[in-house]
Amino acid sequence: MNVLITAPSLNVNRNVSGISSVVGTIIQNNSEITYHHFVAGREDGDSSTSQRIAALGKSYTSLIKTFLKKSIDLVHLNLPLNPKSIYRDYLVFTIAKLFGKKVLLHLHGGKYLLQQPDNKLLNTLINRMYVRSEMVVCLSEIEKEIIEKAYHLKGVQVLENTVDDLYLTLTNKEENSNDLKVLFLGRLHESKGVHVLLDSIKHLMQNGNSHLKFIFCGAGPLLEELLQVTKTYPSNVIYMGVVGGEEKNKMLAAAHIFVLPSLYGEGLPMSLIEAMAAGLVPVVTTDGSMKAIVQHEDNGFIVEKNSTASLTAQLAYLAANPQIIQTVSQNAKAFAQTRFSVKKYISSLNAFYKSSVA
Repeated sequence: MNVLITAPSLNVNRNVSGISSVVGTIIQNNSEITYHHFVAGREDGDSSTSQRIAALGKSYTSLIKTFLKKSIDLVHLNLPLNPKSIYRDYLVFTIAKLFGKKVLLHLHGGKYLLQQPDNKLLNTLINRMYVRSEMVVCLSEIEKEIIEKAYHLKGVQVLENTVDDLYLTLTNKEENSNDLKVLFLGRLHESKGVHVLLDSIKHLMQNGNSHLKFIFCGAGPLLEELLQVTKTYPSNVIYMGVVGGEEKNKMLAAAHIFVLPSLYGEGLPMSLIEAMAAGLVPVVTTDGSMKAIVQHEDNGFIVEKNSTASLTAQLAYLAANPQIIQTVSQNAKAFAQTRFSVKKYISSLNAFYKSSVA
């Protein structure tokens, strides 16, 4: 089967994208399918608006040529439900349908995943894609229930994200160090709760938690705010830029805690399940499907959304009780190993493909 699959650039050294991580894992592990990757979205650091528009035009031209020259059986459209993504991917969806292609619509978080937009046009575009797709796939039972109720759908399928087995081997923590390393891995955007985390760091540093070391990996509009904090606390807050491949593995292997205090727009973050597989203790909010994965005080910790006090208290508690981290770390790794099997994921995905083209 020939499948055209959409995702941002798969260059992990230049791009921060959970969808790219998912798609990269799919392509690497699914030998039954011949994939054609369509680049949707832009890389971090892309410059002017005019250049981005030109790149989009080139992408859509390339998409049409692919449909003309290749025998594509199915389009696997990976969609984060954010305004720009909806407009961009609706055009991909429309072109696919004009060429008579069947579409598996795979949802990956976004502002409008769990709430309908007030904007009538956006709501219409979402609804059209839902209704005209051969299959709609989401990341958890929580999402399925909300989507089916909001849009009067039936048959939405659930496919939780998967994690490469490589991450299960990343256990090289520094046993002889008193430092407790906290890793943020993702876009430096308000939706990720970056402001909350930076405020929390200030409170923690002012209250004597100097053995906490915060490592930030990623890029985004809040980079300048982060850099100001690194200047204030250069020994405790480190910015590593965009990391991928071996560099990302080193960060995961070295860290003890993974923090993602998201405010909105999450699905089931790849960074979260990769961190759990590597044995990091997750400290997250209930946004998106994270609450379906992280069980408070068992395989991680849940903090209140948009609450500096809640996040600060949880991190201070772990800093004062490092013995708890080992137990929760083991639970997180065991959970990820059982729940996010690549083999099981690929088997389910291929079943969805076959059902979509039947």
